Amino acid sequence: MRILSIMAWVATAAWGVFAAVRLGGLEHGWPLRPAMAYTPYVALGVLVPVGLALAARNWRASAAALVVAVALAAAVLPRWVPGDAGSADGPTLRLMSSNLLAGSADLRVLRGLVERHHVDVLSVQELTPEADAEIARWFPNRVAQPEEGVAGTGIYSVFPLARLRSLEPAGTGFMMTGATVTTPAGAVELLATHPIAPSERELSGPWTDELNRLPRATPHGRVRILAGDFNATLDHAPLRAVLDSGYRDSGEALGRGLTWTWPNIPHPATTVLGVSLPPVTIDHVLVDERVEVRGYDVYDLPGTDHRPVLAELTLPRTL
Repeated sequence: MRILSIMAWVATAAWGVFAAVRLGGLEHGWPLRPAMAYTPYVALGVLVPVGLALAARNWRASAAALVVAVALAAAVLPRWVPGDAGSADGPTLRLMSSNLLAGSADLRVLRGLVERHHVDVLSVQELTPEADAEIARWFPNRVAQPEEGVAGTGIYSVFPLARLRSLEPAGTGFMMTGATVTTPAGAVELLATHPIAPSERELSGPWTDELNRLPRATPHGRVRILAGDFNATLDHAPLRAVLDSGYRDSGEALGRGLTWTWPNIPHPATTVLGVSLPPVTIDHVLVDERVEVRGYDVYDLPGTDHRPVLAELTLPRTL
C-alpha cells in the first residue's frame, strides 16, 4: 500500500503540474507549447492517478487526484457539449477552410466537397500556383497569394472580394491573405489564417508572436472571421486570447470542438521517431460573436495532412 500511495502522489503531482500550466496559460517555451495540444489525452489519462489513489485507499491522494481530474475536465469537456452558437437572422454563409500540404491535396476531391456542400467561400493554406490556377476555375472571385511550398494562402468566393491588406499581420513566416467579402447582408472581413507551427524549439517564439498578432474581433465594428490552419488548439493560451477578444470557435459552439483535423496522412511532419502523432484539432473557423453557427463538419481529403473544415453560418441581417 505504501508503494501505491507514493505512486499515486507522484502521478497526481505530475498531472497537477500539467493542469496548472494549462489552466494558467503558462506554456512558455518548447516543448511545453506543442505539448499543450495533447491536453485532451492528458485529461483522459488522469484516470491513472485517480485509480492509483483509490487502489491505495489513500483518501487524501484520492481527493487531490479528483481535484486535478475536475480541473482538466473543466478545460476539455465543454468542447463536447453544444454551447452558445449565437443568434442571427440574416443570410447563410457556407465557409470551408483547407490546408493543401504544399499543393499536394487531391483537388478533385476538394472540388467535390465544394460543390456538394455549396461552399460560398473557401479559405486555402499552403496554396501553390498550380493549385491556385485550378481552384480559381471553381469560383468567380479570388484574392490569393500563391507560392511554391507551404507559404501561400488564398480566398475564393461566390461573392465579390477585395484584398484587405490592413487585416494581414506583417512579417509572418507564412502568408495570410485578408479580404472583404461583400455578402447579401453587407461586408465581412475574412483572414485566411496560417501562423507558423511550433514544431521546433527555435519556432516557439515566432509561433507565439504570430498568434498574438492575429487581428482581434471588432464587436462594434465590421464582422470579422478568421479561417485556416492555426497550428494551435483551444488548449493554447495565445489562441484563447484571440477568442476572448470577441470570437467563437465554430466547432466548439456545436459541441464538436474535439473533432480532429490533423494529421490526416503519414508525413514527416506528423511523426516522431517513426510514430504518428495523436490527432488534434488545429484547423478552426473563428467567427464574430454576432454570427450564428448553424453547422460544422470535418472531411477527409487525400494527399494532405489536414482535414478540411466547413462551417455553416448565419450572418446578421444588416452588416
